[in-house]
Amino acid sequence: MNPLIFYKQTSKNDNFEASKLKKALVNSLEIRNASYVNSILDETYDVIHFLNLEDVAYYSNSIKKSVKKVISLFYCEEDNRGRILEESKKENLYIIKPNDVEILNKLDCIFVPTEEAKNYLLSFNVTSRIETLYYPLRNVKFNLENNVLKNVVYRYFQLDESSIIATVSLYFKDYEAFKKIKELALAFPKVKFIVLTEADPFKYFALKTKKLFKEKISNIIFASNLNDDIYCSLFFNSKMYLNISSSYGNVIELFDAMASKTQIFTLNYSSFCDITIDKETSYNYNSLDLLKSGINEYLSGLIESTTKKAYEFSKEANVNKVGEKLIDVYKSILEE
Repeated sequence: MNPLIFYKQTSKNDNFEASKLKKALVNSLEIRNASYVNSILDETYDVIHFLNLEDVAYYSNSIKKSVKKVISLFYCEEDNRGRILEESKKENLYIIKPNDVEILNKLDCIFVPTEEAKNYLLSFNVTSRIETLYYPLRNVKFNLENNVLKNVVYRYFQLDESSIIATVSLYFKDYEAFKKIKELALAFPKVKFIVLTEADPFKYFALKTKKLFKEKISNIIFASNLNDDIYCSLFFNSKMYLNISSSYGNVIELFDAMASKTQIFTLNYSSFCDITIDKETSYNYNSLDLLKSGINEYLSGLIESTTKKAYEFSKEANVNKVGEKLIDVYKSILEE
């Protein structure tokens, strides 16, 4: 077994979801002392593990027929190149396009984060082998209590250390989600909402989103491509993590929130509910108004935190455990 985890970065500064996933998967192999290949130019690999369909389409024809092809899906839905779901204007919902299903059905295996994600793929007539695999998580990186980098996020964003921080991660084209974050920021003026996006928001936002934030809202801070130290400090110091995306997503950030003992709030259609288990690992709501009520109750001390159970849940995604399963699946694919 000699896999290649492949993701073609388009920028040296790329440190968003697909980049994080590649690092985590490589780390899961390293911690198990497994061999792997670093470059697509090294022809010794026998499994190529893609992280987006764009790379599959571009490179598949140049790969030896004997090489097994696999992909990870649904881990990077806030990442423009890593996402699989597309908005259907006719039906006002998110779908997997038929052409993408055809590509997926030519692969040897598809990794997804949960059983709910697997069932969702099956509903689109995906016939390839599907394996559930948690995001490989290094819980220890969020243990910053005695670390000099603990409060670096406050200096980076020029915040007072008494600030209440709510972290959000959004696909930069998700206009409906940006409308929600604006409404939340206006409803909770004492909370600092730090919104993580893949791209510089004021450079790449659609015109209607730029208009949405034409007047600056002082408690919303947009951030892209944070380095790991600032990212970990952000989650360590966040009071809440909010998942308000318009479709399934935020898998990486949800596991990171659990590992950093950050309270999770989610809209039910925004995440796989076998990760965000209502009243166990998170608080789940069917509408933005109900979400606002839940946040208010939490900030007022009327509902208990779910962070202890969420942290215990996150241990199942330990990088060592995930690495063991990843290697076992690679081996079984090679035997087919």
